[in-house]
Amino acid sequence: MLRITRQPTASSDSSSLEVNRTISIGKDLGFNLEGKEPDVAKALGTGVDNGIQESMTCDVNPYMIQSMWGHSSFEYDVKKATGKLGGIIAVWDPSIFSKTSSITGDGFLALSGKWTTIDVKCRIIIVYAPQDLKSKRKLWKDLKTLIISENILSIVMGDFNEVRSASERLGSHFCQRSATIFNEFIASTGLIDLPMGGMRFTRMNRNLKKAIKSWRITVNESETAAATVLRDGIKEIDLKAEVSPLSSADVDLRTSNVRFLSSKK
Repeated sequence: MLRITRQPTASSDSSSLEVNRTISIGKDLGFNLEGKEPDVAKALGTGVDNGIQESMTCDVNPYMIQSMWGHSSFEYDVKKATGKLGGIIAVWDPSIFSKTSSITGDGFLALSGKWTTIDVKCRIIIVYAPQDLKSKRKLWKDLKTLIISENILSIVMGDFNEVRSASERLGSHFCQRSATIFNEFIASTGLIDLPMGGMRFTRMNRNLKKAIKSWRITVNESETAAATVLRDGIKEIDLKAEVSPLSSADVDLRTSNVRFLSSKK
């Protein structure tokens, strides 16, 4: 994963790997997601039957986000999965970042707003790049257009599915042409590749299958508890509807809870 900023100047294994990558990204950003693999898998749009399987669900439940975030003070935005393209979920602390608008495109979710702690207008772009070169090329072009459209601080992060040099690739094929196009994108937008700490390469834990089985048990238990909370919430809203009109927020919450429960049947 690369983290890039622009200064304000002019299969089962693959699904499991996505979960590990997301946890690694979260760690680099200061969030401890260890032990929350099932929640991360759900947020990425993956299931847990026979290990972590890919699923293109578009429903996102706030309770699921809260369980992954760790506390109730959060806001989030979603780029829903389309076809075989995975979705993206961005979660942030509203006391640090205040969103004013968002843009989605093939392979990215861009949030515009203010970095409140330093009082700076900024744009945060979360990337989930495709594998093939043609789609990557289009993504870099779209991001360049977005970044240079406004002279503000831009932060680009996520899974680029790309490296800048052969030294960054281990155990897989290095494509010089693809790397050159990526480097040209970085240079043309004035982005700065920030150095990262920790492990240089992503690796699969040899005990992953055993861990996944443990996660399945945890998920089943947590889903049962979560379903009870959701059903109680629906019942509470129904009782409220008997004595007074429901607000749009109540209707949306009830609809979301019902959809989430239905998707688990």
